[in-house]
Order: sequence, then C-alpha cells, then structure tokens
Amino acid sequence: MVNDGSTDSSGKIAEDFSHKDSRFLYFEKQNNGLSSARNFGLNSAVGKYVFFLDSDDWLLENCIENYVKEFDDTIDIVIGKYMLEDNILGKSYVPYEAEKINEVFKQEKKEREILERHLNAYPGHGFLIRDTLMPVWKNMYKRNLLTIYNIVFVSERKIGSEDYAFNFEAYYYSSAIKLAPIVGCVHVIVPGSLSRRYYAEALERTLFRKEYIKASMGGKDFYNRDNIIKALNNENCRMIIGILNNICKSKNIDRLEQIKKVMSNPEVSNVLNTDMKPNLSRDYLIIFWALRHLGIKMTYGLLRFVNANYNLYRRFQYICRKK
Repeated sequence: MVNDGSTDSSGKIAEDFSHKDSRFLYFEKQNNGLSSARNFGLNSAVGKYVFFLDSDDWLLENCIENYVKEFDDTIDIVIGKYMLEDNILGKSYVPYEAEKINEVFKQEKKEREILERHLNAYPGHGFLIRDTLMPVWKNMYKRNLLTIYNIVFVSERKIGSEDYAFNFEAYYYSSAIKLAPIVGCVHVIVPGSLSRRYYAEALERTLFRKEYIKASMGGKDFYNRDNIIKALNNENCRMIIGILNNICKSKNIDRLEQIKKVMSNPEVSNVLNTDMKPNLSRDYLIIFWALRHLGIKMTYGLLRFVNANYNLYRRFQYICRKK
C-alpha cells in the first residue's frame, strides 16, 4: 500500500492495517502522481504476481485467488472482467456481461485480438473482444514479465492515460494472455475525475501519447504493422473527441473558445478530416459525424444538449455497453 502524499487519514488506516496483517506492506512517499506510486509499488513487490488497485475502487471477495487459479506456466497475463459502480444510474453492472470469453491468445491471434484491440481502446467492429483492454486494474501480471522487460509506467502528467502505454508493452512481450470470465474489480465512476474532465494539458498529453507509442514500435516485430498504425490513429481520434466532449461538460471556462482552440491544432484537423472510417463507440461516432458535416458550432450545441441531460447520456452509454 503506497501512500503518495495523502492529506487525509487514509495513510494512518493503511499503516494500522499493515500491523494487523503481515501480508500487507505500507510505504510513504512524497506526492508525485499515480504512475510514480505504481512504479514505487513495483520496485517494492516480492510476490509472483502483480495486481493494481486504484484508491477509489474495490475488490470482490476471493478476487485475487480467482485470478491466480487462471495461470499456468505459459500464461503471463490474465485479463478479467469488472463491475462498474455508477451512482448516476443508481446501479452496478458488468459491461458486456453476455461476453464470457475463456480463451488463451498467442502469437498472431494475440496481436489481432489483444494488441490491435487495445490500441483501439474501446468497443468496435470486427473484433472478438469488445470490452476495453486499456486499464491495468482488471489484469493480473506475472511479475517476472514486468521485471525482465523493464515495463514501468510513464508519468500520467506527461502521457495522460498511463495504463495505455504500460499495457501496450506488457501485451506485446507476453508469451500468452488469457481472457477469463471472472469479475474481480469494482470500478467506481467518479464524476470530475481526470479521465472525465477537461484540463489545459489534455490535448498535449494525448498527442505525446501517440508519439510515444509510435516511437516504441521501432524495435518491435509485428505480424501486421499497418493494422497496428491504423489502430493507434483510431485511438488518437477517439481521444480527441473525448477531449471535446469533456470541454462541454466543464464549468467556469469559455467552452466554445476552448473547442475552437483544440480544433485549430493541425494534428486535430488532420485526424478529423482523414478518409479513415474510425472504429468508435456509437456515441463518439455521432460526434465524429457532426464535426465533419455540421461544423463546430452545431456540434458544440449538440454536445451541450447531451451534457445538459447527462443522466440520459449515461443511460445511453449504459445501453451501448450492455449489448
């Protein structure tokens, strides 16, 4: 348990717990962000497996035991399912609950169904796996995979979604990955969290993330490099649309001016005006279509209407993710 400079009583609670149960180790460090805390934990870990739990999420009973049972000598990563705790909807649910895949992915099939799918990040067409493969908190890793290939987290203060780059490396170097139908982590949707709000560095971090992944591809051997590049470009498109959407949910800023500022970036214009058919979720496809055919002001009006009725928007997402 890594206390990354907390200012409430959580550090004391964690420390007391470590005294009661010797399996828990407690560490304190100066605040430097989520990636720094996770890397500190990796450097301190001594077990055979690694599982990450974020501070606002929680685990179902027997979660760790159920994950460990899925491993054998060949499997480096087990990807489980998860439950969303959504206070806006007033319910908890498992996204794509009907999709109970219990399969091991290796070699070329691993690249297509895991690596390409991960770079697309969210539900799309033509893949066996529709659920997101981005978060580390639904995966368990063999620790020697991470240590042998020196897989660590890039600071989220540079890259935005630190899980994205971490899992790209882990999925690539793993010998075999198992998708298991177990539900382990309960992910709590926190309105206003970093991934659900606009901040000034959002676009800069998104563009850096794409360049970071492209640079890391240099020494890697892919079965189909073109598909990997297409998947990365698609995810860049999704992230940019997400930034525009988050601007419209923000307060105390000139939203329309911020959207115009983002849209004036040459990379953004290039992404939104390419001939590619993006592999996006339904709600993002609507935004993408509006940007290309209705213009900035009409799209802004649409997003403002949707976010003014945010409960309806969440229900629409809920319907999309359950199918």
